[in-house]
Amino acid sequence: MAADIGQELYEKIKAEFEGRVSANGYIKAVTKRIAEGTATMNDVSLYAKALGSEVRLAIAYNISPEVLPEGQMFYNIAQKILDPLLHDNHSMVNDIAAEVQKKLDDRHGIRIKPQKAPFPEDRLGSVLSAASEQGLDEATMKRRMSAPAETMTQSFADDYMKENAKFRTRAGFKEYIVRKEDGKCCEWCSKLAGRYLYPESTPHDVFRRHDNCGCSVTYEDGEMRQDAWSKRTWQASPEELAERKELEEKLKPVRFSPEEAAAKEREVLEQRAERLTNGGESGIINTGAISGALNPYSKEADDHAKRYYESVRHMKTDTQKISAATGISQDKIDKIKDHVFVKEHELLDGKHRFAPSYDMAQSWQRLINGSFEDKDIVLLKHEYAELRYMEKGLTQNEAHIKASKKYNYAKYCE
Repeated sequence: MAADIGQELYEKIKAEFEGRVSANGYIKAVTKRIAEGTATMNDVSLYAKALGSEVRLAIAYNISPEVLPEGQMFYNIAQKILDPLLHDNHSMVNDIAAEVQKKLDDRHGIRIKPQKAPFPEDRLGSVLSAASEQGLDEATMKRRMSAPAETMTQSFADDYMKENAKFRTRAGFKEYIVRKEDGKCCEWCSKLAGRYLYPESTPHDVFRRHDNCGCSVTYEDGEMRQDAWSKRTWQASPEELAERKELEEKLKPVRFSPEEAAAKEREVLEQRAERLTNGGESGIINTGAISGALNPYSKEADDHAKRYYESVRHMKTDTQKISAATGISQDKIDKIKDHVFVKEHELLDGKHRFAPSYDMAQSWQRLINGSFEDKDIVLLKHEYAELRYMEKGLTQNEAHIKASKKYNYAKYCE
């Protein structure tokens, strides 16, 4: 019986996961770049991150005590769900990584077979044991099923990088491991960020990650490249060397003394306060200089969205301007702003504000400027419908799905 429940849940989760993957804008963009031959290894890391996020949500939305025997997760049910899902994700990430690497190598006349990283069976076993521990409350059980599935999917890219860095080093290449912060990492991750020659200067735990870790790990070829078949070597072009040197400088970790760190923090806070003050009475920060110029799935876009959301919370006349430009009552715009930017909501991973969205930040700025597009009006209608559904007792996820059926803002952002 339990096995049947496991299979049933797996098929339900798999269907939702596949739907989410097919609708994910970043995954579509990476697939397109692969076809065009322009994708990079960093795209692979971000692809795995996007894949991991979708599998976490698909699991969390479909697992609850109501659908489980005795209201508990059992080992064989967890195995029925996670084993095939994660093996499929492992194959997807390795296949994408191999395709990207092959196209990159083809450009330089390198003929070396990409290596598939082994599946981490021991990691999966640990996850299954933790998720099926008896007596867990619903939130803990959901988290132990969904969060490790996300982390493992992201780590498949890290495992691929490690396997191929090792293989290419043995083949005569000079390889570097690059670990980048995601802008919201912990102190441990921050200390690991940097560019390291493999394996001599590479920290032993540079490939490790923890739940909710969004850092990316990639590898890149050094200054001398070697064809593993002909053993022909050549010097990288001056342009490549200059580009690599610039990247190395950008990735070089900055170390401050406690006094310097405190001074730097004061400087940043003073600059932020000055920018808000310079916005005039409106408190509106002019972000037009980079508006629309970023990849919405890049770290730069993510950082911009975080800063912009914070600035919106300090704005004083934005809703008045949006109301005047759109003809929608300011009372409605005020409620939408409070819903999107200010209030904390009960979400799947706890109570907090919505994560900043670059697309929504851009929409809000266009609405303020009066240069809005059709999708910006759809955003307002979607958020107002969502908050009204939540007022009637629906969860945020239920309200979002219902509002999206009529006002699908995400569709406009693909």
